[in-house]
Amino acid sequence: MSSSDFVDYEVALMLAKYGKGTLLRALAQKLQMTPEQLEIILQTPPRQKSASRVKTNPSSAVLVKELARAHPAKAHLLETLHDRFVNRTFLPDLRDVRRFFERHGHPWGAAKSRASSVEKVVRLLADLGTDELEALCQPQPEGGYSSLALISDAILHRER
Repeated sequence: MSSSDFVDYEVALMLAKYGKGTLLRALAQKLQMTPEQLEIILQTPPRQKSASRVKTNPSSAVLVKELARAHPAKAHLLETLHDRFVNRTFLPDLRDVRRFFERHGHPWGAAKSRASSVEKVVRLLADLGTDELEALCQPQPEGGYSSLALISDAILHRER
């Protein structure tokens, strides 16, 4: 239960116990207002908060389109991998992104979040060959490039 729910319950209890007039006068006094001013504020409808949505960085979508024009053979593959990256089905964690860069011999740089690395990932993908991009687009077996799979591959000296 959130703190806002507790406040709602407490206000309902105070309304039931003391009544609307007494509660408005006490609250108005604490807020240094008149009861009439407070009642006007309470009668105005609250502004609706916009629903929080995951927004794709428009610059990364533009970058994908530019790279798709520059590499027409890779266009569909780049768009697919970009969409999967945004949806967290490709390189779902920041550590996966770092390992991807290390595996391909590219410097990671100073990106501190997965979201801030999307453009770097797209540029790296554009540098890869078509065969490798197609392999990355193939459905991964349950879990894909998981951290545990990478650790077990390192222990068993297997290449991915």
